[in-house]
Amino acid sequence: PFMVSVRGADIFATHHIEGAIRIGWQEVADPDNMALLPVDRDIVVYCYTGHTGGIATTVLRTLGYTTMNLKSGMTGWTDDEDASGGAAPFSDPATDLPTVTTETNPATRYDLPVLDITSTDPDEIVRQAAEMYCSVGGSEQIITATALYDLLTDDNDANDPFVISVRAASAYEAGHIEGAINIPWRTIAQVDQLTRIDPDRDIVVYCYTGHSGGVATTALRMLGYNAKNMKFGMLAWTTDETARAGASPTVPQ
Repeated sequence: PFMVSVRGADIFATHHIEGAIRIGWQEVADPDNMALLPVDRDIVVYCYTGHTGGIATTVLRTLGYTTMNLKSGMTGWTDDEDASGGAAPFSDPATDLPTVTTETNPATRYDLPVLDITSTDPDEIVRQAAEMYCSVGGSEQIITATALYDLLTDDNDANDPFVISVRAASAYEAGHIEGAINIPWRTIAQVDQLTRIDPDRDIVVYCYTGHSGGVATTALRMLGYNAKNMKFGMLAWTTDETARAGASPTVPQ
């Protein structure tokens, strides 16, 4: 496959998989960078731990490329700390915040957001949406479990995010954050699912470990939602094995 490193320029200059080119993950929708990518080959993207690689893969697949994310990023390729750019294999970040296992929230329907894009060409609309998403700083796309918990429990309903579990229905039933609705990540862009999401509120998405949550967050932001991914997913929320639904905090080397 055609290899693309979406890590920083400094680490690429010293350590990268042989044959890979570098395009920063926030720059993959730039036309000049897209021109470097083959449309007739499989593309494998890799980052540090698999998180930003998943984001770049989502953007590129939306743009029509046959792209896959290297699971666990460079920490899945080598245990050389210099080559992994200081990234460590995924450890257990749990904080034991409360979970709810029985309440299913009622469905409410909303209008779809309107993108601030003037082009009428379908391909250019998608590319501009991708470029707008990529221009947003990484810190604005992520929220920690404790920060979300603080928002939900500060007695100020006005700042409560709209929370979406993108895990499987069985995992949602096993334990979910109070108030969250369930939309499995593979269905997040279906219109019937999008109309369940309030476009006028901040949105927090969470999954098992943060990877598929990042994919869903990318799709939602490209579609005009102000979404953030909860860092490390349910593993950061609880140590309850049932609520974790089999997710593991370890990454094989």
